[in-house]
Amino acid sequence: MIPTSRRGFSLTELLVTLSIIVILTVMLIPTVRNSLEATRQTKCASQMRQIGMGLFNYAAENGGRLPPTSAVYPTADEKDAWGHAIWTYVGYAEASFNYPRNDLGVRAGAKQDNIFRCPSTWIKPIANPSVGNVNSNLFSYGLNFSPLVALGITGEGKWTVGIPLASISRPAVTAMVTEDSFSRGDWWGYTLYFGLIPHQGGANVLFFDGHVQWFRPRDLPERESDPFWGGI
Repeated sequence: MIPTSRRGFSLTELLVTLSIIVILTVMLIPTVRNSLEATRQTKCASQMRQIGMGLFNYAAENGGRLPPTSAVYPTADEKDAWGHAIWTYVGYAEASFNYPRNDLGVRAGAKQDNIFRCPSTWIKPIANPSVGNVNSNLFSYGLNFSPLVALGITGEGKWTVGIPLASISRPAVTAMVTEDSFSRGDWWGYTLYFGLIPHQGGANVLFFDGHVQWFRPRDLPERESDPFWGGI
């Protein structure tokens, strides 16, 4: 029998191979990260559409009005917020609302997945640059009550009165729910206080006609009177 010669990898060859693997891994990481975020953004958009249906169902049983942004302001309990008002309208049992395990926020102790918790904000809340910080309530979504301002309702009344759907003359261009770390998703709330940009530098917006669209903060109208915010 003629012995065969076996040659192993040299140290240089091993180092070159390892370098190639490292380079490929580094190149793939952003692609994988972007793919995961795209999935979370899609899930968030789906959740917002379900929230929209809950708001419409609530209005159908409450004189055509949406729930108040917060029945009490400042809110002392999440049960005062609009999200809790439609909790059963999106299919959840009232008894399942449980702070902080299963509620509207994503604070420490949040355990259960529900449509009021944006999957990206749950991982890491990211504030709109014009805001600079995240509200300690750590909500994912805020209700736009700027249409009430257009109707002449100002002051604390903005929190305790529900928007009449009939007052929204341009539902396809008027924001209904924005991504905010508090229950207030109006022009002031988003641009000055609570706005979030959890999805690749932007955020989803639910409109009064039920569709959801992604925006960068710089693309949003700067005036509260704009139909995007005011609805008229």
